[in-house]
Amino acid sequence: MSVGLPGAGIGGVFYLVSALVMPVREAGRALRGDVAAHRWRVVLRQVGMAAGVIAAIWAVGWLLGVVLGPRPAAASLGSLGSAGAGAPAEVRNVLRMAALIFTFGTLAAVLIAVQVLRFVVRRKAGRGGCAVASASTPVNPTCLLLFLVAGATANRSAAAQEAPGPRFSKETPAALSRADSAYRAGDRVLAERLYARVLSADPENSRATFRLAQLRRDRAKESIRLFRRYIALEPDDPWGYMALGDAYAGRGDFPRALDIYAQAMRRAPGERDAVVGRAALLGRAGRTDEALATYQAWLARHPADAEAWRELARQRQRAGRVYGAV
Repeated sequence: MSVGLPGAGIGGVFYLVSALVMPVREAGRALRGDVAAHRWRVVLRQVGMAAGVIAAIWAVGWLLGVVLGPRPAAASLGSLGSAGAGAPAEVRNVLRMAALIFTFGTLAAVLIAVQVLRFVVRRKAGRGGCAVASASTPVNPTCLLLFLVAGATANRSAAAQEAPGPRFSKETPAALSRADSAYRAGDRVLAERLYARVLSADPENSRATFRLAQLRRDRAKESIRLFRRYIALEPDDPWGYMALGDAYAGRGDFPRALDIYAQAMRRAPGERDAVVGRAALLGRAGRTDEALATYQAWLARHPADAEAWRELARQRQRAGRVYGAV
């Protein structure tokens, strides 16, 4: 890592690598038939930002070299006097390749360690090696550390579980419980395999249908088919319609997505996710005036919704109403 150069540390390099890999991942999606123009715009924007960061890091290193003082090109440790007096000055960039290699190596070591610990946690959980502690059983420090590391990688999935969501009509048998545990732990591959196994035994299991559709969002046609199946199983659940609308929006089919969101609002007129989600889709579809009206109507009844205020400001800025956005 290079001291004094923002973006050259582990976090900065992780962002740069992630951004530069995005076109490869999006190309893979396109080859599978999942094409969405708005995603390419996001990808290209991120790649452009990463290129700008790289250029800025190089420029800062070069400027620091200028400020710290150029060295005579012919000077050496033994001839800093007369031999280097007339030699032309050479400006050296303070950014060193060795430092970047060390940063990449540290980042790779951290990522590998996290994956190894997750693997160990899954194996211990499968063998019962890290059981739940009771009042008479002390906590195993190793297991505690492993579960903390695994939990840190699954925060986003766990947060999604706590938010309001779809209502499932079926009970949770053992196989479905294992699939839910894998989903909450962020193990998408295992969760997808287990949910598919549940559906093969019980094709009308609405919970497995919904989760499998979520896990297959990168396969748009399959995800839409599963969300439509979920709606058939749970016709009164507005979250099924919202999820299907988001899936259509991911393909750029905004008219159909908005129509499906309207069906969700008919089932839950006062549900925030339905109202604000439809407003966001209106903005993405270029129907800015309708989006503004929807946000304003919602905020008139819910003035403490900070996220809706931020989205309203963005829509006003997009419409050229800078003063109103501020």
